[in-house]
Amino acid sequence: MTLQRIAHDRSGASLIESLVAVTLISMGLLSLAPLSLRVAQTNTVVVMTGERTAAMQRYIARYQTASTTTLTPGTTSCSSAGSPFPHQMCALVTQPNLSQPLYRIRIVVQPNGSIPIAADTVVLERLIPPTGPFHIP
Repeated sequence: MTLQRIAHDRSGASLIESLVAVTLISMGLLSLAPLSLRVAQTNTVVVMTGERTAAMQRYIARYQTASTTTLTPGTTSCSSAGSPFPHQMCALVTQPNLSQPLYRIRIVVQPNGSIPIAADTVVLERLIPPTGPFHIP
């Protein structure tokens, strides 16, 4: 057997070398699976946090523009919403000092189901301007 014949017989990749390469590539891809799962979970949390913030902004706008006659101290209103962000909102209207027309509105948005984020709370204070012949706003 000459040197040329040995070199000719060794050209190309063998089946074992191909299997080793495929095994190493598959192990590398499998090691990325937990990272991919973690990124997907983090993305879900970020999206749901954004949805919660958007819902909270809608409720804040609703109570900031609500008529002053609807702000009765001691009342609680709750409502639920479905997709894309299933949640429950509760608002409590209080008047800390009865001699002043200052109303405190506490809004809580609580996610429903298995959404992995916490509830969000905001407190608004609205001063009702005085009315009458000498207190025109």
